[in-house]
Amino acid sequence: MWIFACDVFSRNGGSMGAIVSDLLADTSLLVKIEDLFTEAAGDGNVKELVSLFEQGARINDTDKEGYAALQVAAKKGRDECVTFLLQEGADVNQRDSDGFSALHEAAFWGHDNVARILLRHGADKTFVNSEGTTALDLAVRHGNGVIAHMLSEGHSVERGFY
Repeated sequence: MWIFACDVFSRNGGSMGAIVSDLLADTSLLVKIEDLFTEAAGDGNVKELVSLFEQGARINDTDKEGYAALQVAAKKGRDECVTFLLQEGADVNQRDSDGFSALHEAAFWGHDNVARILLRHGADKTFVNSEGTTALDLAVRHGNGVIAHMLSEGHSVERGFY
C-alpha cells in the first residue's frame, strides 16, 4: 500500500487533491454497502445489520455475487436476521439468478426455524429454481424431514402447522 501511495503521489506531482481524486477513482478499494449488509446477515450480526440499514443499505439489493441479505441469512440459519429483514420489508420471495429463494436455501440447509418464519411471512412454496426444483424437493433430497413436513400439502399458516 505504501508503494502504491508513493506512486500516486509522484504521478500527481505531490498534489494532495490529485491523490485523493486518484484514490476515489479506484473503485477496487471500495466495499459496497450491499456486500457488508449481506455479510452481516450471514454472520448473524443483527446489530451491524441494523446499523447498515440505518446508513442506507437497501433491504432487497444484492451483493457482488447476486445474493440478497435475506437469502444469505436463510442459508446460514440466522433466525434473528431473517426476522429483522422481513419486518423491514425484505421480499420474502426474491430469487437469485439460479431461481433460489430464501425458502429454497432454508430447505436445502435444513434450517427449520428459518423455513417456519419465511412461511409465516408468505413465502411461496411452489417456486421452482432453474433446475425445476421446489423447496420441498430440496428438503426431501437432503433429509430435512421437518421442513418437508411443513412444505407438504395440507399444512398451512392458517391451520397453525408452522
